[in-house]
Amino acid sequence: MKAEFEVIRNKNIDKLMDMADKKSVLSLAIKICSQAKALAPVDKGQLRNAIMYKGNNAKGAFNDRNGEEADHEIEIGGLASDKEMCVGFNLKHGIYQEFGTRKMPPQPFLRPAVALYQGQNAVDIIKKIHDEEMRGPLKAGMTRETFV
Repeated sequence: MKAEFEVIRNKNIDKLMDMADKKSVLSLAIKICSQAKALAPVDKGQLRNAIMYKGNNAKGAFNDRNGEEADHEIEIGGLASDKEMCVGFNLKHGIYQEFGTRKMPPQPFLRPAVALYQGQNAVDIIKKIHDEEMRGPLKAGMTRETFV
């Protein structure tokens, strides 16, 4: 199962892309990746080690922490430019941790990490994580918190 997250492009993306340079995009990807690793639930460390950033000319953070190693990097399609990066994981059980199942409550880590760097208030994001975890396993008709 390929688990990738793509930040929804807003209407100002062209303006943002013009302002960005390769170095700033890489810096943002590293920050989001680090925050996601900090928020990721850890048992043996494989999920945390699977979180990485990758672009046309740069990649990193794969298996950079202690714990069980992840076995393969994220796969990305052709990115349009060097100003684009992906942050994600390629681990089957990661998607269940992020969104939960009908038997397991969610433990979001990637969506909140992205939200923190989209200028959202950290206190609100922490509250959303707590609220989502407290709802417990997914039941019919339930919706999850929207981070991005």
